[in-house]
Order: sequence, then C-alpha cells, then structure tokens
Amino acid sequence: MSNKLAYKWRKASIDASLRPVLVGGLKGIEKESLRITRAGALSQ
Repeated sequence: MSNKLAYKWRKASIDASLRPVLVGGLKGIEKESLRITRAGALSQ
C-alpha cells in the first residue's frame, strides 16, 4: 500500500514539475510558427 502511495506522489511531483516546461514549450512553438507565417507572408 505504501508503494502505491509513493508511486502516486512521485507521479504527481513529476507532473507538477513538467507542466511549466510543456506549457512553455507549446508557447514557444506557437511564437515560432507565428514568426514563420509572418515572415512567409512578408516574403511573398
């Protein structure tokens, strides 16, 4: 039973630490794609 709790706690802490990284990565990708579309529109 304590093993299960430790696994859940570990998973929750990993999720909590990775969430900002994932969100930041997605925002970075959105910014890059916007920059690319803008550059493409300007070059055309």
